[in-house]
Parts: sequence; structure tokens; C-alpha cells
Amino acid sequence: MNQLPEWSKGAVIYQIFPDRFYNGDKANDPPNTERWGRLPVTRETLYGGDLRGIIKKIPYLVELGVDAIYLTPIFVSPSPHKYDTTDYYQIDSHFGNVEVLSELARKCHKNNIRVVLDGVFGHCGENFAAFRDIFEKGSKSKYVDWFYIHSFPLKKRPKPTYETCGRNVWWMPRLRTENPQVKDYILNIATHWMKKSKIDGWRLDVATEIGHEFWKKFRKTIKRVNSEAIILGEIWHIASPWLQGNEFDSVMNYPFRQLMVAFFAENRINATEFDEGLAWIRKAYKKEVNHALYNLIGSHDTPRFLTLCRADVSKMTLAVIFQMTYPGMPAIYYGDERGMDGEGDPDNRRAMNWKELKGQKKGLFELYEKLIALRKAHPALRIGEFFTHYVDPKRNVYSYTRRWGDEEVLIVLNNSANLQGVTISAPEDWSGLPISDLLSGEKYSIADEKIRLSLQPYSGAILLKPE
Repeated sequence: MNQLPEWSKGAVIYQIFPDRFYNGDKANDPPNTERWGRLPVTRETLYGGDLRGIIKKIPYLVELGVDAIYLTPIFVSPSPHKYDTTDYYQIDSHFGNVEVLSELARKCHKNNIRVVLDGVFGHCGENFAAFRDIFEKGSKSKYVDWFYIHSFPLKKRPKPTYETCGRNVWWMPRLRTENPQVKDYILNIATHWMKKSKIDGWRLDVATEIGHEFWKKFRKTIKRVNSEAIILGEIWHIASPWLQGNEFDSVMNYPFRQLMVAFFAENRINATEFDEGLAWIRKAYKKEVNHALYNLIGSHDTPRFLTLCRADVSKMTLAVIFQMTYPGMPAIYYGDERGMDGEGDPDNRRAMNWKELKGQKKGLFELYEKLIALRKAHPALRIGEFFTHYVDPKRNVYSYTRRWGDEEVLIVLNNSANLQGVTISAPEDWSGLPISDLLSGEKYSIADEKIRLSLQPYSGAILLKPE
């Protein structure tokens, strides 16, 4: 099996939607730029965020402690989201240019932060040159075989006469990636940006649009340029066929997110069902892969997690404690660490709230900082093996251990609205010395091989094995 990028195991990834993160260069703002943060957000709203803005916020990313950033598309496109690419070889002028992207990568690398770009390779936008050529020349266009054309003349509406990304999404025609010319074109794009701007990999949009043989060649091509580059697929279900070591390194772990929503945000399943669901996901993948799965609780395609928690910050707090102490790459959708809310697209893509944080939301940010720091300080939390320790489905108390070498950490969660007195067996080989809660600093002792805790509603403890 080909090795995963060493840096990816247990890394914390931060997703950025460039137009909504920070406006660092007002000179490149679109003419119809809205006032930052103005609501409601529509599918046409532009706020003026750009690559310079991300550069200016590198100190913020360093403070938070993330290991990598993943940017949604940055190439020329008429939309705010840029998933309808017009030109893959040009960065959208409202975001910056190749020099700014290179500067971003260089400055991130100086701060030990990797940069991952979004590769939208299964479809393009209606203004892509090859697709425009077919509209102008019809069946005589040299690009006819670049797409799945059903009939001529080409029609967009009411029903497209060509295959699209999604049903009848006429502005996003599918690319025929089994065509050798298209294949070479995409591989050249991917390697061009890795060489030109020294990016650290690709997140692959709607990866199921493209066949396995293409992705096998994609992997070989990418790894020749940089063996430590990450290949991260967007797949919404169990994706073991893509994770056999010859295609992707990782995928967006949406089944994980579904469990997180059901257990923490909506309380639709109990602790046993949650534990069984997690075990099912782990068993679907090779052991090494589980340490690099992109474990998200939200993205630009889902409602904000805090909104699903009905604005209950304590529920989100508990979910984040679990996410940051579970095997894999915990992913933060920009603003989640600041308590941003939002319904589905486009409301989940609001402008980043940079106002001073207070109260529970300040506490949420500080929790993210602390948990990321704990992952860095304790290899067991970052790359340790996972073992279920105790499950109480009636009270929704759930505990598990992470183990790496001689280091062992016990995490205990109270996913209920009640104050819970919890008595659990001490893990094997734990002595009677005081046990520290890495979150609160509180000390616990072992008596009769038991640990007794009092947990507030929707709270948790991270207990370190005594030395």
C-alpha cells in the first residue's frame, strides 16, 4: 500500500471559502461587492474576500493551531463559489493572481501550514473555452469529444442536451475524462499549480463523477511531483474502493458527520448506536486510512453545526471535544470556531464574523485552541489507537481511550441535559496516583479500580494516565 503523507495523520484542517473569509485587498473587489457581513446571503452575493485576506490572517490560523488550510475553488469563474470554472490556468482576478497564491503558500509553509486547493475536474462552467467552442461550431468543434453531448444543436434549457454535474445543472457541463486529451489537460492543470505555487495537494470535487482508472493515473502523476501531497476526495458515502492505496489518501468523512449530527446536535441516536456507527466506519477502512480521514461536522454544503444544535453552544462544545479527540483529521469549517450559524446553502456561507468574541462564543474559540494544542502535545490524541471504554445508552454517557506507546488518554462524555455522576472502571495499568483532567485541570483519584466523576450537562473530561 502506498504511504499516506506523514503530515496528514491526525492533522487539523481548516476550510476557507475565499470570498467570505477576509478582504485583504479592496482594489480587486468586484463592482457589486456587498458590505461585509450584510444579510441575507444570496447565491450571487460577493463580499470581497481574497487571497491577500488569507495571508493577512495567517497569524490567526497560527493562533488557532491548524496544520493545513483547504480553499474552495479560486480559479476564474462567474460565481461566488467558483465551482463553474471558466479558466483553470488563471486565478480569479477578484481573489488575486499567481504571485499572491505563491506568497500565500510560502508564508503558510513558514508557519508549518499546508495549502490544499479544490480541484473541480469532473465538470466545468458554461464559459469554459472548449464548451463555448461547441456552442459556436456545433458538431464541427474539435472539442465535441470533451463532453457527453446527446444531440445538436446544443441547448441549455429547458433540458440540457448534454450531461451535467447534478440533474439539469446546465451551467456545469460534465467533462469526458476518459478522453485522453481531457485526461492530459486535467493532469497538466494539477501538476502546473503544484509546481508553480508549491501547493500541498488537492481536494477533489464530486470525485465520483470520474472513473477509477483516471484517479489511479492522477495519483501517480501527483505523487511524482510531491510524494507528500495529499489527495482528498469528496465522496458522501463509505469510500473504501477509492482508498486502497492507489487512488486517494483520504475522503471527506460525511458518514462521520451524519453520526455527529444525530448524536450530539439532534440527540436522535443513543451512545450505543453512536459507538456502533463509528465502529462500522472504522472497519470499512484500513487502519492507517482511519488516521487521515477528513472528519468534518460541517462544510459549505451543509447547514452550520451550531444551527443544527439550535444555537446550544454547550452541545457544539461537546461535539468538538469528541471530534478533536477521535482518530483522523478533524476539519474546521471557517467560523465554526467563532460560533457562526447558518442554514443550508447559501446561508451557511456568510461572511466571517471578525467581531470581538464574548461569552460562550469566546469560550468556544478558546476550547478549539486548547483542544488543538492538546492534540499537538499528546501523540495519543493525534495518532493513537482508539478503544471504546464504557457505553451507557440510557444516560448517554460515553467513554473511550486513545493509546500511543506508554501514553494513554481516557475521554468521558456526558451527552445529556442532566448533571451526571459517573463511575467507570479505570483502564488497565492505571495507578492510584492523581489523574489530571487536561480540559479543566481538576484532579481525580482511583479507588477500588474505579474513577468517579461529576459531569455537567453536555460536558466532557480528558483524563491523562498517571506517569
